[in-house]
Amino acid sequence: LLASTVDLSLQRFRRMSPNLEVRESLTVRTARRVGALAGADAVILGSPIDSWSLPAFGPKVVTLHHRNPLIVDADQRAADAARFFAPRTSDADRIAILRRYHVTHVIGAVRIRSPVGRFLREHARERNLPGRLSLFALKRADEG
Repeated sequence: LLASTVDLSLQRFRRMSPNLEVRESLTVRTARRVGALAGADAVILGSPIDSWSLPAFGPKVVTLHHRNPLIVDADQRAADAARFFAPRTSDADRIAILRRYHVTHVIGAVRIRSPVGRFLREHARERNLPGRLSLFALKRADEG
């Protein structure tokens, strides 16, 4: 098993400062939990803020919080993510976005009665995360 960048940094910090107490932030706890639930092969759709820390724990993300010159379609990815969560987006458009990026999971603070909440209830299994976010594992075609 590969140790995450965060784990390696914490180990190094603890060796250098053995008397200091280290507490994980909510961001790190959430990202660690997503990494454990989704796995390293996951592709996660979420807002740039909700998904920015996830790659440190293995999963890939559709949207980036910071610019990366290797991701030439970053603006399109951000627009598609915003459109996925928009209340007036059709289910067919949401499915097309998920397929375009080979998404396996969706992360966000989704209200269950919202249009995207209804869509995710139908097409995914919800896992609660620390704090306000939920992780939705998309159902495979053979799961119905």
